[in-house]
Amino acid sequence: MFARNDKLAEMDQGSLVCADWPGSGPVLREHYVSASDIGAFSDLRGLQLIRFTAFGAGSPSKTDFAFVAGGNPEIAPQPFVSPLAKRLLGRRRGASALIAHVDKTWDSSFTWTGAGPQIQTFVNAVGAALSGKPIGLAQRHFSARYAELATNLASKLVVDAGYSKELVQLRMATVDARNYIVFGDPAARIAL
Repeated sequence: MFARNDKLAEMDQGSLVCADWPGSGPVLREHYVSASDIGAFSDLRGLQLIRFTAFGAGSPSKTDFAFVAGGNPEIAPQPFVSPLAKRLLGRRRGASALIAHVDKTWDSSFTWTGAGPQIQTFVNAVGAALSGKPIGLAQRHFSARYAELATNLASKLVVDAGYSKELVQLRMATVDARNYIVFGDPAARIAL
């Protein structure tokens, strides 16, 4: 994630961090794949992606997570589509579709305090795509997870109007799950 006024945000926000990043410390340019790394003659036809990365689809101007980030919702001068997403899809021989995230991502997408990993949504989405179902149907697993979390959040708010740790975690997970979208052709399928 690049800062609001960082010039790299406009070019590299939503890039993929690679395995050669050591896992701590700054993410340097050689640690990620950005739009500029995709060659003009790359043939990506038939490619579908499910990207778990902050800003993988794009960025709003104001985050939905200001309640966690100290109250300042402004994260970009204006909303924008991820340059990498545009580069992957916006060409004659481009990828057919991708599922990606708008805004920051949090581990609340797949972890839960006391309950261990919650990866079934990801397993179901990837499984649907790999079994030849349209990518739009694969995305429905994220929508279903959002609906489940939103229902739980609504019922919890009736009981707990404050900001308990559990309520904040549930709110983060709900917004995080809501922010997955499909770019490209939602009817695209992997050729089996």
